[in-house]
Amino acid sequence: MEDMNSKFDLVLEGHAALDTKIEKYHYSLDTKIEKHHYSLDTKIEKYHSELQYFQEETRANFKALFDYLGSIDRELTAIKSDINDLRNELTETHLKKLNLLEKRVMELEKTVAQLKKEKG
Repeated sequence: MEDMNSKFDLVLEGHAALDTKIEKYHYSLDTKIEKHHYSLDTKIEKYHSELQYFQEETRANFKALFDYLGSIDRELTAIKSDINDLRNELTETHLKKLNLLEKRVMELEKTVAQLKKEKG
């Protein structure tokens, strides 16, 4: 019976040793996971901030671009109005020059429309 008790004690000691080792590995693994979790959280926060800044900057750039295109649009409208006013007062030579200018303005309008379409 004593032999059986000593064997049982050995099994219990082995179990206790394994339990201790498992606890150590569990603690070590938890520590590593927490460390990596913190590292990932830090990186995510950094990239989130950078992305947010990029988004705000992009919006500001698009607003500036649309404002600029709007000013070009208004200028083209004013030029077309002036052209129509002058058309009635010009000679044939001046009318030819005017037609050339109108063609240039139409090309600019096409370019602006294309840019708006691409950005819109």
